[in-house]
Amino acid sequence: MSAKESSSVNCSNGQIANVVFQITNTPPTIGISINKNNLTHDYITESGVFSVSILGKDAPLNLIGQFGFKCGRDIDKFGDVKYRKGETTCPIITDYSLGYIEAKVLIYST
Repeated sequence: MSAKESSSVNCSNGQIANVVFQITNTPPTIGISINKNNLTHDYITESGVFSVSILGKDAPLNLIGQFGFKCGRDIDKFGDVKYRKGETTCPIITDYSLGYIEAKVLIYST
C-alpha cells in the first residue's frame, strides 16, 4: 500500500498492508486497515488517496522487508524500488506486481 503527502507529490511512503478487502463491486469499494502510528496512515489521511500494489508470490523478501520492517520516517522506501505514479500520483510498484488499485478515501473510521 502506498500514499503521497498532500503538500508534495514528491514525498511518498509505503507499507505492507494489514488488510485490503472488497466491500462492494457496484460502486467498486474496498476497505483497508493500517496502523494509525504509521507514516502511510498520515499521508492517506492528509491526501485522501492511496494505491495498492498487488505483489506476486515471487516478490523477494528484501522487497517485502523494505516496506514491512523499515520506517518511512527514517528512509526513502521507494529509493531503490521501480515504480510509476498513477492517476492519484501515488506510487505503484512495477517490479513483481500482478496489478494495482488506486483509490480515493470515502469514509474514515477510527
